[in-house]
Amino acid sequence: MKSLIATQPETALLHFSLGNQYAQQSRWAEAQSAYFKAYSVDPENADYAFNLAVSLDQLHQGKLALEYYRRALA
Repeated sequence: MKSLIATQPETALLHFSLGNQYAQQSRWAEAQSAYFKAYSVDPENADYAFNLAVSLDQLHQGKLALEYYRRALA
């Protein structure tokens, strides 16, 4: 996944997929970083905002997580 991202760094789905892999391993800080990159490339995607919010929740950043939950709903 990382080698694909290296060649296609602006492909949000690759960052999102990497974030999902990290989340499955409970590597929340790395998942949050990958989800944030996916969201920054495609801020209109509700799934990216939602998963970013979940990762922030797991990192005990509730206030910031709430912001991204709201963005996912919008």
